[in-house]
Amino acid sequence: MLTDAVVNSKTRHKLHRKDDYITEPKESGYRGIHLVYKYNGEKAEYKDYFVELQIRSKIQHAWATAVEMVDTYTNQAIKASKGRKDWGDFFRFVSVEFSLIEKSKAANVAFGIDTRAKVISLSNKLKVVKLLSAFAVTTQHLTKRSDNKTDYFLLELSEHATKITVTQFAPSKLQEATKLYLQKEEQAKVDGSYDVVLVAANSIHSLKAAYPNYFAQSADFLRYLSQVTANY
Repeated sequence: MLTDAVVNSKTRHKLHRKDDYITEPKESGYRGIHLVYKYNGEKAEYKDYFVELQIRSKIQHAWATAVEMVDTYTNQAIKASKGRKDWGDFFRFVSVEFSLIEKSKAANVAFGIDTRAKVISLSNKLKVVKLLSAFAVTTQHLTKRSDNKTDYFLLELSEHATKITVTQFAPSKLQEATKLYLQKEEQAKVDGSYDVVLVAANSIHSLKAAYPNYFAQSADFLRYLSQVTANY
């Protein structure tokens, strides 16, 4: 198991906490494993900083990505259980159905409930497929690139998630990129329509794969959802 391999690997960093949301999924339906480490490397200024590693299967990641997409594009907080009830119910019931696909434990929200019927009903009511597909069309057009470098990328999501700006920095410009990111992060703290992240990747393709919520990549989630709703 990947989690065991990580925990038992040789590292100077100290494992501070392990949260197993696969054995005990969250009520929201979230499933995954979080490993929280304390930094213990060579850079003294980072000593005892916390670093969190999140481990999820592909289907678990597709679910989490879809939640973040809907939160971002509809100005909700479903991830924190503070969004609309119908959307919260939809994702809870989808999580149960996804857990059945991978034969894993589901969140304890489904006793006596036909979760598949609920998923189909709420999916139709909320127009989930149409909504997520529309998000993807919008952002793919805005982020088209053709380079294949191992660089740093500053992603800025603005105008209530209707526009994404990608600024690319060479490895030698990391300090410049970090300075700009810290400035932009201050803006994000006071502007609810704006979000920013600085990441490393070797191509736009791998960037989209690692951060699908920023690029509204919903294909995996919709494919798994179709397995639930097929032939109903």
